[in-house]
Amino acid sequence: ILLIFSSGSIVIGYYIYNHVKQPPEPVIYRGLFNDYALSFYNRKGQRITELKGPFKLMTDPFTIYKNYPEQKSPSYSINAYGFRDGWVSDNSRETAIVLGGSAAFGQGLDDDNKTFASKISYYNPKYNVINSAVIGFASGQELSQMVHYLDDFHPSLYLVFDGWDDI
Repeated sequence: ILLIFSSGSIVIGYYIYNHVKQPPEPVIYRGLFNDYALSFYNRKGQRITELKGPFKLMTDPFTIYKNYPEQKSPSYSINAYGFRDGWVSDNSRETAIVLGGSAAFGQGLDDDNKTFASKISYYNPKYNVINSAVIGFASGQELSQMVHYLDDFHPSLYLVFDGWDDI
């Protein structure tokens, strides 16, 4: 009798698995048609990949790649340090630096001031928050960025915001 019930459970489970389960939606890369479509450059400003997106990344000996400096689009602006611009207060506030990947960077947002780094800087009177996040960065790259570049800014605080890249 146990064998009959077990066999029946397996058949019912197999039916449910094959006929009820919905296949996942396919992931469609839409990066070729927006301000955040990528392209890669070397330090001399020469494009080094077939990708021709308006958002430029450049090679880096410590982090593999980083944001190309001095970029401007309707959706974002990148300053001379390769940081995403946003709300900037006076220099009398302490500095906090945000590290992370695409979520921390604010990929897909249509305005620099909509990033959470900009919002924290605006609403927190103690800190001027710099958004040093780079699309696709993992924690090892963030640590390298911190050690080789960001410590020079002598921040009072690092805010690390990671997600899918570190799973």
